[in-house]
Amino acid sequence: MWFDDGKDGQTLLACMGEIRIIPGEAGYQISFTDADGLTHTLYGIKRFSVSDVPQRIKSNIPYPEPDLYNFKNTDHSLPTYSNGTSVQNGNIVVWQSGEQAKFVIDHDAKGEETGRHWERTWIHNKVCDPTT
Repeated sequence: MWFDDGKDGQTLLACMGEIRIIPGEAGYQISFTDADGLTHTLYGIKRFSVSDVPQRIKSNIPYPEPDLYNFKNTDHSLPTYSNGTSVQNGNIVVWQSGEQAKFVIDHDAKGEETGRHWERTWIHNKVCDPTT
């Protein structure tokens, strides 16, 4: 679960265990456990919203976006991996930074290439994974 306290836009994550919300005159008291197993208690919370943390999220594409056309090889000008093999249509490329995207070649009705783009992919959301 994630919390938005509604006041200053601060977002907090409750990744395991139960969440306790106790109303009081000065506001709500909220207790929860984060991804590292640390328990937090917030006092005097006036407004908040709670929602599920998504299990899967869209990947990031490196910035600036990697070149879609590589004219240094003879394989229909496809970009290449660092080991020299060509990236093929539909391949998911994972960069050293952990970012990843699918290489997509667009075609018209005749099968002629009309363009290329990087497409974000669905990946595991690591936000609730322990940091240690």
